[in-house]
Amino acid sequence: MRPAGRDDVPAIAALIRARSVWMREHDQPDWEEVADDLAGQAAHPDIPVWVLTGGDEVIGCTTLLTESPEWLWTAAERAEPALFMTGTVTDPRFARQQLGCRLAWWVLDHAARTGRTWVRRGTFVPDLVRYYRDVQGWHVVREREHSGYQIVALTRRATRIPDVNIATAGI
Repeated sequence: MRPAGRDDVPAIAALIRARSVWMREHDQPDWEEVADDLAGQAAHPDIPVWVLTGGDEVIGCTTLLTESPEWLWTAAERAEPALFMTGTVTDPRFARQQLGCRLAWWVLDHAARTGRTWVRRGTFVPDLVRYYRDVQGWHVVREREHSGYQIVALTRRATRIPDVNIATAGI
């Protein structure tokens, strides 16, 4: 894992497009139409995009905001030291290697190392809610309507994971 930069924008856009194909094949909403906008965030120094690399390839990314959305989290919750994990995408070629889990574990460890108490995220995709809750151990906090979607807020306590291994085989 490393901070993303301007040079990563094309690779992140390609990653988002590849995941979007997979999402459509699995009847999930995709990000194809906003791939360039999302990838372009890596060129902005004030937007903390991180990339997971395998060899010289970008195989995952996530954005770690220090502010949680006020429409999803209470003022008391937003006052707690937390990271809001958003825009997480992994390369579908490595689906069986649990890149999403490993990336989330890295974020939990990173949050703890940087003095945060919580890591938060949100989604409107029921399959992702189940995956985050049942496989990754996130806790559902609430649901809120926003921009025509029912968004589910999830959280986990930031935790040191000294042996977190996000390395992948076969890359």
